[in-house]
Amino acid sequence: MGLMKIQTRKNLNIQALNRQLRAHFAKIKDPRKVKSLPLVDIIMSGLAVFQLKIPSLLLLDDMRSEPLAHKNLKRLFDIKQVPSDTQLRDVLDRVPTDEFRNSFNLVFHSLQKDKALEQFKFFDGHKDQYLVSCDATGIFGSTNIKCDYCLAKLQKKQDDDGEKLHYHHQLLAASMVHPKQKTVIPLCPEPIIQQDGQAKNDCEINAAKRLYYHLRAAHPKLPMILLQDGLYSTGANVLELKKHNLSFIIVAKQDRCKNLFFGFDKRKEGLKDTVEFTNTSIIGDKTKKTRTRTYSYVNALPMTGKGDVAVNFIKFKEAIEWIIDSGRKKGQIKKEEVEYAWITDIEISKDNIEKIVEAGRSRWKIENEVFNTLKNQGYQLEHNYGHGKKYLANNFAMLTMLAFLVDQVQEAHCDLFKATLERFKKRCSKIWRSFEFLLVSREFESWLELWSYLSQLGRTSNPKSNTS
Repeated sequence: MGLMKIQTRKNLNIQALNRQLRAHFAKIKDPRKVKSLPLVDIIMSGLAVFQLKIPSLLLLDDMRSEPLAHKNLKRLFDIKQVPSDTQLRDVLDRVPTDEFRNSFNLVFHSLQKDKALEQFKFFDGHKDQYLVSCDATGIFGSTNIKCDYCLAKLQKKQDDDGEKLHYHHQLLAASMVHPKQKTVIPLCPEPIIQQDGQAKNDCEINAAKRLYYHLRAAHPKLPMILLQDGLYSTGANVLELKKHNLSFIIVAKQDRCKNLFFGFDKRKEGLKDTVEFTNTSIIGDKTKKTRTRTYSYVNALPMTGKGDVAVNFIKFKEAIEWIIDSGRKKGQIKKEEVEYAWITDIEISKDNIEKIVEAGRSRWKIENEVFNTLKNQGYQLEHNYGHGKKYLANNFAMLTMLAFLVDQVQEAHCDLFKATLERFKKRCSKIWRSFEFLLVSREFESWLELWSYLSQLGRTSNPKSNTS
């Protein structure tokens, strides 16, 4: 079978990115006194688990004993010797998680050099910025297994009325998003873990402070707008964001921001400097629907009665109405409504409020395009590959996110990967399922050859029949 010849961007394919990552991993200080295998081989093997979507470390052991699979692992990841699952866990458990921070920055800088971030620019009405959606998610939970960095909470038992300590890890993720882009760019996440010397649990808000610091340390001049949920709609968080020169669009909920909603109503009645307008449009292809959007806003609204922190405030309502044209309810009117509110530091006008609302609503991309993908489409973020005594659980999460980042770059910029995706009907999960079969049945010199083979495979046969 001839290989398809497709051009791909020199620095934005998995082979080039893995080469950069390997060079970075080679500089990480080895925590061991006795070194049976090079640390870089062990870290690259860990990355291989998540790039190949290997469902268990025992399967990695099986692949070590398969001649073709072993050769492919070594070639695709430039590994001299593949460690056993026990070696992998033992060594990765000793590597401080902070050592993986610059891995994300390396990939990000490659995107910058190739001007691949241009498609993520978002004009907020005043200047181009980048939208960064933030949210926390769980990555491990157990009532039996724990480490020094586990968070702990009391949880009701299922079989009686008692309570039991539940140990868990979380991380605060941050991903660059755009309302018009399907792909995202994950930035380095911030682990939410028990901090050294602290009696109380770490929390999402404390992790956010560390995230702001590390975002600015890694990208000192990058103009960013952070998209956050209602947990962050506090004066203290707004001041922290401003300290790090980070713009924001944050969900505002009435039960948490009573002063803001009360202040907005007062301004509407008193100073009358609030603005409200409505747009109506027809949407839908087969079924025509009437969409009505109402925008209300005011600038410089104090968050509290003290007036020490002021923000710009938006209220938004959308109603979609249509007539059901088939079935038992044919002829009936159907209506759907949503309401949101946000606070922002971006000065609002009639010219940019629609864009700010569009940006605020794109915060959900971190749930849909990031967490849903990581948990349900092959990456198995919540799967317990090993907890360890120190850093292992968080390091596995970091490598998972790093593999996802490389895949997102490929999906946006590698023509060979995009051709493969087309052949598998744009379902990455089908591609991941093919790896195990292919790696034990055929030799590949490089990732580019693997993608070429897979993209050609669909032309002459059914991919499903070749991956069962």
